[in-house]
Amino acid sequence: MTRIESPTSREHLLRLTVLLLLCVAVAAWSVYDALVKYPRQNLREVVAKFDPVPSTRQMEDLARRINRSIGPKTRRLVSAGAELASVEAQLGPPHYVDRMGQGAYRYLGPAGVLTVNRLGPRVTSVDWNNGKHTPADITWQWVFAGAGGVLGILFLTRLAAARRIRVVLDESGLTPASRQTIAWDQMRELRADHYRAKGWVDLHYTDGGLPKTVRLDSYRIRDFRPLVTALCERKGFPTPFDSLPAGPSAGVSASSSSSGASGNGP
Repeated sequence: MTRIESPTSREHLLRLTVLLLLCVAVAAWSVYDALVKYPRQNLREVVAKFDPVPSTRQMEDLARRINRSIGPKTRRLVSAGAELASVEAQLGPPHYVDRMGQGAYRYLGPAGVLTVNRLGPRVTSVDWNNGKHTPADITWQWVFAGAGGVLGILFLTRLAAARRIRVVLDESGLTPASRQTIAWDQMRELRADHYRAKGWVDLHYTDGGLPKTVRLDSYRIRDFRPLVTALCERKGFPTPFDSLPAGPSAGVSASSSSSGASGNGP
């Protein structure tokens, strides 16, 4: 018989590619939100309380200086009565100082602003103000990015595997994807109960005396029709492309169709 070696169908490869690109897009968009969009939106909201409100040029500079280590927990590092010099030693120079350098120190984080109020060289109080997007909102963006990345790797792996898969039908029998060859004399029945609704057929065979089943899916196998047709002709099974009656008769065993299989194989 003519050897048939079928790769994965274009439809299946296309679906995996689309899913991969979707995961990459979700991951990239979430990273952008967490690193750029959310911090900038928060900045525009919190600077409204600065005295004076920064100019557009100052806003661009502040956006570049956002410190990702500044958050609600940072306020624990600063206590009332502390020297401003010790604050700067821990947090660095302030990103903005109110009243033209004479007022409160402002430290900008992705989720808001830490305000260090002062009187002379000492801290009087410390406040944290969230922006439009809370720390939890930003954390969720990182979660979405991680999930998209993990799923992207999964679909990339599946796509790479699908491109290598081959289903082979030759004189030795049927070699499904990632399985050992099923010899012709092991094949017992081809059931097409779900072919019209789902597009697949189930080949029943024996292995070491135990009954087993392998599914052949028209969505995944590019040359599904010629491969199944050749298998049916060799074994004498009716093809799923014929007009099959519903019910158990949709699957016909090799023994019950031996007259049609004579001369075509075991």
